[in-house]
Amino acid sequence: AALVVAVKERGLDVPVKDVVRGFVEQGHRVKYSHMIDALVVLKEIAGYRVAGDLRAYVYRIVRQAVARSRIRDKDGAVMRIYREALSLLGRVDRRRLAGRNPYVVALAAVYAAVLLVFRRKRSRLVSQRLLAEVSGFSESSIRSNYRRFFEGFVTGVLRASTP
Repeated sequence: AALVVAVKERGLDVPVKDVVRGFVEQGHRVKYSHMIDALVVLKEIAGYRVAGDLRAYVYRIVRQAVARSRIRDKDGAVMRIYREALSLLGRVDRRRLAGRNPYVVALAAVYAAVLLVFRRKRSRLVSQRLLAEVSGFSESSIRSNYRRFFEGFVTGVLRASTP
């Protein structure tokens, strides 16, 4: 947990899951739930709050997803998807996010941004499965957050843009 705090203090955005994965790959017996428990203890004892920067996380996910997809970044697709995802995240009422994992909501925003940038109802270029593989979160959590926060808006925009 101290490593996570130190990384966040330096302004780097490394998800806790990535830190746990790194320890596990080195042969250590570390569990995500134990890491979260340790961070909660740090918060209670020291009053420390680990807050991640979603902008850096969104950019990293977009770059990884585009690199693994059939999208070619000739006309700035990465930046268009990134800007659209941040715009979508900005539209979400913060009160509705209570109890939700902000990283999964960011993944859902990336998926919605791909749909809007390429004007499609479903994306075969960057799918929920691809985002799940890149991020380590489940497809179902990405899908449920997409439906909860972005599906209505995306559907409305796509309907309005079709002649």
